[in-house]
Amino acid sequence: MNLFGKYGGYRKLPWKVPSSEACEVLDLRLDPNPLGEGDGLHEASAYLLAQYDKFHRWLDAEDPDLAANALLLLIGRTLNMLGRQKEAQGEAFRQEGGFRERLSAARLETREQQQAKADAPTCPECGKPMCQRLARAGRNVGQPFWGCTGYPACKGTREVSTGSDAHRRPTTPASPPTH
Repeated sequence: MNLFGKYGGYRKLPWKVPSSEACEVLDLRLDPNPLGEGDGLHEASAYLLAQYDKFHRWLDAEDPDLAANALLLLIGRTLNMLGRQKEAQGEAFRQEGGFRERLSAARLETREQQQAKADAPTCPECGKPMCQRLARAGRNVGQPFWGCTGYPACKGTREVSTGSDAHRRPTTPASPPTH
């Protein structure tokens, strides 16, 4: 059985938007969303019930035409809201990049903050602060060295030494420690 037959041939037009009934439903505004504090499930449920109470006169109406028209208007409002959110997310993506780009940028920023020490030398190549690393390959494997925080764009290195200003000398180009 199709829907038309199931609902007894219901063939009425929805309210026109400038009608008094439509304006009454559309003029109601939701309260600001309080979520983000305290018990999320309890807060969300209390918020939703309070918002439902604003519309119960139409949604719980005995007259199915009244309830159907109110639902159609509320669905339209919801679709408009979702459209605005989608546009805002698209703009944020264009401005800030996607999740992976933002995650990588945050990770690099955190890494630079953690690795750049107050007594760290500056890179002889680009002038950025350096961080202490361990060589993973080559003849200096396992040995500490100063590497540029701009790596891999900058390959500047310096030796780590116990002398007072020895850590400020760049390593010789013939044997730089590998990253």
